Amino acid sequence: MCAVAAQPRFGLTPMIPTPSFDAADVMCPPGFRDPATSGGQDHHGLDGSCFCCVLCRSIDLIEGVGPNEPVERQPALSIQLDEARNELSRVAVTLIRPQQANASSQEIRYVDGDLRAERGRADQLRELRGFAFGPDKNLYVVNAYFEYSEVLKFNGALNNDGQHDFAGVFVKRHADLNPGIDHPFNVAFDPNGDLYVSSQNTSLVARYHGPAGKQGRPGLPMPFPQSLDLDRYLPPGTFVPSAKLASNGVLEVRAAIFAANGDLYVADRAADCVRVYEARTGHFLRNLVSRSDQVDRPIHLLLSPDGRYLFIGSGGTDSILRHDLRQNSTKVFVASKSGGLNGPAGMAFGDDGFLYVASRNTKEILRYDAKDGRPSTKPFIKDLADNPEFLMLVG
Repeated sequence: MCAVAAQPRFGLTPMIPTPSFDAADVMCPPGFRDPATSGGQDHHGLDGSCFCCVLCRSIDLIEGVGPNEPVERQPALSIQLDEARNELSRVAVTLIRPQQANASSQEIRYVDGDLRAERGRADQLRELRGFAFGPDKNLYVVNAYFEYSEVLKFNGALNNDGQHDFAGVFVKRHADLNPGIDHPFNVAFDPNGDLYVSSQNTSLVARYHGPAGKQGRPGLPMPFPQSLDLDRYLPPGTFVPSAKLASNGVLEVRAAIFAANGDLYVADRAADCVRVYEARTGHFLRNLVSRSDQVDRPIHLLLSPDGRYLFIGSGGTDSILRHDLRQNSTKVFVASKSGGLNGPAGMAFGDDGFLYVASRNTKEILRYDAKDGRPSTKPFIKDLADNPEFLMLVG
């Protein structure tokens, strides 16, 4: 799937009769990189091969550039698949287009504890990860590459070309004032509209003032929750600490999502469990699922539309577990390697009765019956140019 950094042009494929297609079927604008340069050595590691997609009645796929490419901010390609009566009617190529590297581009830096805009630097778009629409209806995207660890904001409304325009850097890493965001993984907004960011290199979840910013400037770290020990150093904004800094912290954080009651579910990859932290206070409540429930290296989490089930991508067994939150029971929902699953990543429910799953290592989007987990006979999308990472249902 040609969802890579590209020149700001458009392409449109001819009609495609079936919902399964090869990347070669998509007409790509000139200027794409060679897919062979992408990484893929370590599952969810620092290989620069990350890929994000949005699944809806159409599917948008957004991908970061590879580790050996120039670090200019480039538009990320989005491929939209429009479905009509369960048939793929067309594939339209669109772009999320940041502003060009000129006087209008900005870097956000810290000066005396405040945010200042510095003009003249080309913004960097590299190694995209999780993304979410905020309470202001804008799109917030994780930029995960080392010194460019940040959360970017794009206008939620599409422009005349069907693109989300780059609006600015919402959360910026700073070695002293905001060191907690370091190789961020995903983002989530709480019911009050504040932003939570999980970061792999610091193994913590940090909390930032949301776009409404009633209690503080949007994008700045929020005060520590009452549950944390303030007698020891913690990075500003810490909500869920690393196990290196506090008891009941996280060994290796990955996905963090909010439950219907507001509690925060956090996947701890190294501890083989999903931890639960109380909303707003940050108190550790319990391990929701663990090794005894067959959890092995959990990475991605998804709640069912009715909020009853938590789906857990178990990276160590290439399977998906379903935890019944009412019965407090867990079972294997998608068996190991079922349908070719290898490296379960992002998940999303469609409105067609399927659970869509990104198979990271095979570079495919698979789908399974949402009731019993039976796989479809063939991948929904195959031969992606890079490793799919996140899915989101929109529309």
